[in-house]
Amino acid sequence: MKSNQIQNKYFKTSNFNLAVYLLCKGLRLVSIEKNNSHRKSFVYEDVPQREHLVEVFNFGKENHSEITLDIRKVFTISKELKNKLYLESESI
Repeated sequence: MKSNQIQNKYFKTSNFNLAVYLLCKGLRLVSIEKNNSHRKSFVYEDVPQREHLVEVFNFGKENHSEITLDIRKVFTISKELKNKLYLESESI
């Protein structure tokens, strides 16, 4: 039971654009993990609204207020996340 509670504390995705979106929405990135397939997974501290945010990201209408973001924030966070990926790759 306790291990289930620990697993439920985190949300993982290998989708870079979703990772940027969740950061823009204020979720906290805990780590970046390397998968067996040489892909990276972005690990977030899970929060109750995360499921809704992922649904809006995947299925929301183009002009939905929750999918619309400040483009400067998107560029900044995207650049920061790419830097983290690059630094992570160098340390392997």
